[in-house]
Amino acid sequence: MTIIGNHVNNSSGRVFSRFSVPGQAEPFNNCRQAVMLQSKSLPFLVVVAVAAVVFLPVYILTYLYPSIDKLLIQDAEHHARSVASHFSLHLDAAGEHLRYRDITPELKQEIALTVSNFSLEKLKVFSATGEILFSTAPEEIGQVNDQDYFRSVVMRGKNFTKMVRRNTSTLEGRTVTRDVIETYVPIFGRDRVVGAFEIYYDITELREMFGNLIHRSTIVIYGVSILLITSLLISLFILSKNISARLRTEKALVEREKELEGLVGQRTAELSAASLQME
Repeated sequence: MTIIGNHVNNSSGRVFSRFSVPGQAEPFNNCRQAVMLQSKSLPFLVVVAVAAVVFLPVYILTYLYPSIDKLLIQDAEHHARSVASHFSLHLDAAGEHLRYRDITPELKQEIALTVSNFSLEKLKVFSATGEILFSTAPEEIGQVNDQDYFRSVVMRGKNFTKMVRRNTSTLEGRTVTRDVIETYVPIFGRDRVVGAFEIYYDITELREMFGNLIHRSTIVIYGVSILLITSLLISLFILSKNISARLRTEKALVEREKELEGLVGQRTAELSAASLQME
């Protein structure tokens, strides 16, 4: 056995430090690094989960509901164009504007069938001057729409659509008790706009269906989020306890390491003395 610097070389060829126990420091440091990584990642996941729960209502109110309303309006406009195109087949718009005599019994019958089959809340036919030539509410016939949107938008060949929620007013000032989409579709003659259809789509049931779907989906998402946050908090609590236990273990290992270093130092001194006597 020989002593080289601060190391002792025994007959088996293994070299031991006088001041440390081989193989203990590296696994312990790796363990500490793993614990520190977990302790940093779990609080971050908790913050992300809480932020997602808080952000969800904002997302629903500012994006999801407006997107659904936009989709309903686009769908209503598409159907309104199809309905207006179908009704136009029963019109002979040869003049500069529609007249009362252009509203034939066949057209009235077709309108009645369409209103009952396609959830239309109301339908009107306007002349180019804004006069109501026909309405499913007969008391409105003869009234005139003199609003700016009718002259500047509809009579220039463009559709005009608005969603009207229940207990609010339509473009013409009528208060509705259901959710409707109010759409104006111009009627084209040979070379100009000769009138317009005004079609009210009742979307109450459809909108409620979407609302219920979003409500149920939100409950499920909130439930999953709460479970996720709860599991993360439990994991964080367990991790905190494990960290405390490992810190106690670390302290004990450090004390044991110092004790072993003392024993190794003592044994090294004895071996050094024995080696000097042998020389």
